[in-house]
Amino acid sequence: MAEAHLRTDETLSPEDRVNLKFYVAMYVAAIASGHSKPTPDQIKNLAGSSIDKAVLEKASGDVKEVYQQLGANALVAKGSEFGEKLIAHLDGLQREPILI
Repeated sequence: MAEAHLRTDETLSPEDRVNLKFYVAMYVAAIASGHSKPTPDQIKNLAGSSIDKAVLEKASGDVKEVYQQLGANALVAKGSEFGEKLIAHLDGLQREPILI
């Protein structure tokens, strides 16, 4: 789902899509579950659920913004600061699941 959504973004290079897909999927799971660090069981409970396109747009937009702020390269994607900043951002969002 995250990978397919990123493929539609013509502003991203193939390398950027690879660098971002895990983080977009993580961000979607966090938004959908209502937890900035969802447990494996919380993620498992999302299986078969429908994710609204607005959630994908929000996730990819927020992830791209942080990625670009940090330098937008493979080192950013592999470093710990990227994930930490995304989790901090998620901590500031509304905590209720928005899954339908």
